[in-house]
Amino acid sequence: MVTKVPRFDFEKFSQADNHLTTQMKSVGEVMAIGSTFQESLHKALRGLEIGVDGLDERSTDRDEIVEEIGEPGPHRLWYVADAFRIGMSREQVFEETAIDPWFLAEIEQLVLTEQRLAGRALSSVQAEDWLQLKRMGFSDRRLARLLAVGAGEVRRARRAHGVRPVYKRVIPAPLNFQQPRRTCTRLTRSNAKPSPRTGARWWCSAAARTGSGRASNSTIAASMRRWRCAKTDSRPS
Repeated sequence: MVTKVPRFDFEKFSQADNHLTTQMKSVGEVMAIGSTFQESLHKALRGLEIGVDGLDERSTDRDEIVEEIGEPGPHRLWYVADAFRIGMSREQVFEETAIDPWFLAEIEQLVLTEQRLAGRALSSVQAEDWLQLKRMGFSDRRLARLLAVGAGEVRRARRAHGVRPVYKRVIPAPLNFQQPRRTCTRLTRSNAKPSPRTGARWWCSAAARTGSGRASNSTIAASMRRWRCAKTDSRPS
C-alpha cells in the first residue's frame, strides 16, 4: 500500500492563504510504502519531518476542531483525528468534511487503538499486541508517549518479544524503464531474521520527497536510496 502526503510550509510565507483549493500550494510530498494503509500513512506523516510521530494531538476545543475540519487546510488530517478523540462520530465527521468514510474508518481505528493503549503498563503489552501495533504503523516514540515511558524502554520491550524490523523488496515497474527499478521498504514482523541469501539486513528509506510536488511515481521510486547494513539492528545515520 502506497500513501502520498503533501508537505506545506506556510510558516515561511506569512502572507499566503493557508486554505487549500485547486491551486497548488505544497512545497513537496512524501511517499511511503506499507502493508496496510494505516502503516503507510504513519510512515508518510513521520517522513514529512515536521516534528510529528503520527496523528499527534492538536486541540481538544470542539469549536476549533469543527472549524479546522470543515475547510481544507495543511493540518486538517490531525484535526480529523482530534474530532474522533473528543467523541465525534464517523457520520458527524463525514458531514463536516465529506471525506470518504473508508478513510475516516481507518483514522478512527487508529485513534481508538491509541485510547485503549493509553495508561497501560508497559509490561502488559504482549507479543501479539506489539505485532499488531507495528502493523498499524505506530512508531516507538509515539507508543512511548502513549504508555508514558521512554522510547528506549519501548524498543527493549518490543525486541524482547521478538518483534523486529524486516525489509521487503518492492518492484515499482515504471513503464518508461526497460528494466524495473528495485527498492525495498521497512516493515515490522515477529522473529525477524537476516536475509538468508546475503546474511545481512537491508535498510531503505521508506519515504522519498520530491522538490516540485509533481514528480511521477517512477521518479520517486528511482530516487529512493538503499544501504547495506551489518548483521545487527544498526541503521545508517
